[in-house]
Parts: sequence; structure tokens; C-alpha cells
Amino acid sequence: NLVEFFEIIKNLGPLGSEENWDEEDKILYLNCALKICKDVQIRTLLGNIATEIKSLKDFSHQTIAKKLEEKLLKRLNVKLLELEVKELIKRGLKDFDSLLKKIKADREDLERIYFKTMKQVIKD
Repeated sequence: NLVEFFEIIKNLGPLGSEENWDEEDKILYLNCALKICKDVQIRTLLGNIATEIKSLKDFSHQTIAKKLEEKLLKRLNVKLLELEVKELIKRGLKDFDSLLKKIKADREDLERIYFKTMKQVIKD
């Protein structure tokens, strides 16, 4: 039901209010989200999930949610973190601790992505 959906969205409040984002943070996050939507790997993964659900012939909310959580959620989070780190490094925020504070990600996940990204920056 669209009315319920929009009510849920409305109750979430303004984008980034919980995270105390300023306008620049909102633009960064939305640009990263847009890049994820255009990402071929993510779109292929979604297609594969849809094919799997179709072959199961089980279109229940629980099955769809389970498949998305199993196969997509972690990949989306990693991809979003990669894009955020790359963008913030491009903008000059290269200190690891500052990135950790800004992004509020798991330290291990951020370390892996940060050092991989910094190697690419140094190489380029």
C-alpha cells in the first residue's frame, strides 16, 4: 500500500537528521546511493535474486526479505562504504581516524577499504 509506505517514510524524518548530517553530507550520501543504483554488479545481483525467487515460486514477503538479506544487504553496505571512503578521500579527508568518526563504520571494515583505496590513490 503506497499510503502506508509514504507514512513510514514521513515518520523517518528528514534525511540525515538522526546522523546530524549537513547539506554536504546529504549530497555525498545521495550521490553514493545513486552510483550504487547504476552499478552493474549490484544490478546483476538483483537480477539473479529475482530469477532465484521466480524459480522458487515463492513470492512471499518473508522469502523476498530473506533472499535480499542473504545475498544483497552485505554487498550493498560494503559498496556504499567503498564509495563514501573514495569520495571523502577525494575531498581531502585522508586521515583514518577522521574517516572513522565521519562515516561511523565498523573499524575492521573501514580499515580494509581505506587501505585498499589509499593504495589506489597513491598509485594514481
